[in-house]
Amino acid sequence: ECRQLVWVPKTFLPHLRLGDTARLMDMIPISPLSDIESSLFIQDFCFVLRSNGQYTYAIVADRDGESFRVVLDEAGSTKVLRREYWDSSIRLVNRQTARRG
Repeated sequence: ECRQLVWVPKTFLPHLRLGDTARLMDMIPISPLSDIESSLFIQDFCFVLRSNGQYTYAIVADRDGESFRVVLDEAGSTKVLRREYWDSSIRLVNRQTARRG
């Protein structure tokens, strides 16, 4: 029997799919810019503010010092978030919820 190891990011929430609306318990309500910068890397999950005013589950596809590009939904829609909007547009995953799965 061959078993394949699967890597799962610490920020993965198994009850959500890309694009799902955040529940308060799933995210950290306010994330300082320094926490966002030091915590989010490629393939980490987060919540992103959408034009309808809701935060939805997304995954980081790319980053540099000035922006994150996130995948917003399973269709592959993306959004680039510039540094000046990180503290208002990004919420980190509550890792306590992620651990409970």
